[in-house]
Amino acid sequence: MPTPFGPLFPEVSATTLNELIDGYIYQNSYVGTPFQRYFRASGAYDPFSGGAGMQVPQLYQGAPGGAMFPGEDVTIVQQQMITASVFQPKSYGKYVLVNEFVTEVQNKGPEARVGILEAYLNQLMEGIDFQLEGDMFRHGQASGNGVSDNRLASINGMSEAMNDGITPSWDGNVFPTYGSQPRNGSLDGSINSTPIWLGDQNGNPAPPNYQTLLKTYLTPIGRPTFGCTSYIGYSAISATFQRQQRYETRDDHNINWSGIKFEDSTIFEDDIVPSSSPKPSIAKLFTTVNGTAPAPGAIQTGQYLLTAAMLANQGISQLPSLGFSSNPTKNGLPGGLNQVVVGEPLFWLNPDGWKYREADGAPVNYYFMDPARWPENPWLYVQWLRHVLNFYNPTPRQDQQCYGILG
Repeated sequence: MPTPFGPLFPEVSATTLNELIDGYIYQNSYVGTPFQRYFRASGAYDPFSGGAGMQVPQLYQGAPGGAMFPGEDVTIVQQQMITASVFQPKSYGKYVLVNEFVTEVQNKGPEARVGILEAYLNQLMEGIDFQLEGDMFRHGQASGNGVSDNRLASINGMSEAMNDGITPSWDGNVFPTYGSQPRNGSLDGSINSTPIWLGDQNGNPAPPNYQTLLKTYLTPIGRPTFGCTSYIGYSAISATFQRQQRYETRDDHNINWSGIKFEDSTIFEDDIVPSSSPKPSIAKLFTTVNGTAPAPGAIQTGQYLLTAAMLANQGISQLPSLGFSSNPTKNGLPGGLNQVVVGEPLFWLNPDGWKYREADGAPVNYYFMDPARWPENPWLYVQWLRHVLNFYNPTPRQDQQCYGILG
C-alpha cells in the first residue's frame, strides 16, 4: 500500500488494468414493468396532433321511451344525451449536467469501453418512462375540494379516473370532477368508478379472499384483462389462492411476463404500483423537479381520515350516542370517523380503454433538445429531454381500483 512519500500506485494497479466489458453498463436504478409493456402492446397509444385540449365526446344517458299502449299519446321532449370531457396536454422533462471535458477529451477512443454521454441519454429516457408510470397511479388536479395535493402539472392518472366524487381513492383524495366535468350532477354516474375497500370495518387492511376479489373483478362494465398490484399485494393474493388451490400462473406472451391467472385477466406484480412499503431502491428515484427530495406519496400508500362529509354524502345517518351506522354502499368503507390505513392496492384495468396521448411531432415527443450551454463555464452544458402527453380514460366504469389488502 502506498505511503504519503512512496509511489503513487502499487505494483498491481500500475501494471494491470481492471476488466471492463465492452459497451455494457448495469442498470441499478430504473426497472422494466409489466404495466408499461402491456400498455405499449395495447391500443392505448393515440397521438395528439394539436388543439387547445383533448376533447372526449361521451354519451351519458339513454334515450327516452319504454313500454306504451298502442295509440297512447307521448309528450316529446328534447333531451341532451351527448357531452364531452376535456384534458390538457402536460409537459415532462429530465435533465443532466454534462462536462464536455470528460465526454470529449477523456471518455473517448479505444479506452472508453462505455460511453458516458450515451449512458446519460439512456438514463434520461428510462427515467422519464419511470416517472410517467408513477404518475399514472396518481392524479393531475389542483388541490382543493377533496384533493389534498396540487398536481396540476401532472397527467390525469388512475386515482382521479377511478373515482366517484364521494369515495376516497387510494391516495385519500376525492375527485368531484373528471376532465372538467362534474360527477354526480346531470351526468349521474356515467363517468364514475367507485373505489372498493377490502380491509376490515375498523379501517385496517385485511387478508384478501377469492370471493371478494372476484366481486371486485366483476364490478366494472365488461371484464378487465389486466390486474396489477405491489409485490406485497401479489404475495398476499398468491398465498390466498394457494390455500384455496386456485393458484395458476401463466406467461403473457405479448409482454413476456408471468402472473396469476384470474378469469379473463392476469394479475401482475409491478414495482411501481403504490405500496405500504415500496422497495427502497425504487422509491428514491421519484424526485421533485429540482431533484433534491423524494416526491411525497409518489408510490407509497398511507392513511386518511373518513370525514362526516364523506359519510353524509354516502347516505349514512348519524345516530345519537351510537356513532355512524355501518356503510351500506358498495365501496365497503368502514362506518364512523375512522382512520383508514390504505395497505396494498389492486387495479383491474382494460388497457384498450385508456388513452396515452403523446404530442405528435419530434420536437415534443421524447425530444433531446440542443445543449443549453453554461454561461460561466466553457465545458459544461445541460442536456434536456422533454415529452408532452396526457393519460386518461374516457370510460372509467370499465376499470376498478381496490385497496386495503394486508401483506
